[in-house]
Amino acid sequence: MRIRNALSLTGGLAVLCIAGYYWGGISQKTALTTNDASHLPDYQIIRLTGIQVNEQGLPERTFKADTLSHYNEQDLSIIKQPVIILYQQQQAAWQLTAQQASLSKDNTIVALQHEVLAKQLNRPLPLQFSTQSLTANQKTQILQTDSPVTVSTPQGQISSLALQADMQQGTVHFIGQVRGTYVLSPR
Repeated sequence: MRIRNALSLTGGLAVLCIAGYYWGGISQKTALTTNDASHLPDYQIIRLTGIQVNEQGLPERTFKADTLSHYNEQDLSIIKQPVIILYQQQQAAWQLTAQQASLSKDNTIVALQHEVLAKQLNRPLPLQFSTQSLTANQKTQILQTDSPVTVSTPQGQISSLALQADMQQGTVHFIGQVRGTYVLSPR
């Protein structure tokens, strides 16, 4: 997933918000009391929404979050309560949610942490992944986790110690101690 456009837009909005903050004189009334600013974000955006479109103007992904905090020294963004929707063939295909995510410096790797849920949308028998951590490569569209994962469908579930899924190919590889249940449909 390329969120570079969304992040560029949010970065621009952050600059406008910061400029308005200082121009309005609010900063003159509030003094920063800490001497060590290395743990403070360079900017923070609250209630963020973004849409990335392709060359034809059709959505490739949408992105919502409660907050995005960028730390320049680590060149890292921390995102709280992210909701990412991936589109395939002009339709919403997957929804990724978590308590927190971090975005790598080159905007290609999104690491989702804590109560991660990946739901397949717009399918008669959708898959749903649940785990505590999941890494999504936006260029290759590969999801992977080294944490225990459960994949559920209306007909059953499979659990394993790790997983790798190729979103473009539609393949899922379960890694280690794979267990599953399958419920036959009534005739």
